[in-house]
Amino acid sequence: MKNLVFILISLSVLGACNTKTESNEAKYSYNLTSNGCPTKEQTFSSFDAYCAGLKNEALNEGCARTMRREIYNSAKCPGDFDSGN
Repeated sequence: MKNLVFILISLSVLGACNTKTESNEAKYSYNLTSNGCPTKEQTFSSFDAYCAGLKNEALNEGCARTMRREIYNSAKCPGDFDSGN
């Protein structure tokens, strides 16, 4: 439970997940680190690409899987996080 609280606090403090609007184009991004393993900043131009990116192990170098799953579920991405890329 302490880890979950730390993760949630880290997400809010660092602004790791955000949505921006530039030139009427929505941008979805995240930049997560868990146990010293970073996903690096990932940016997508559509919600569907964002959801697919959260699931993609190769793109995220296998990092921050639990954090990515929590974001995927809280963003209400379609389908199940654990059902492949």
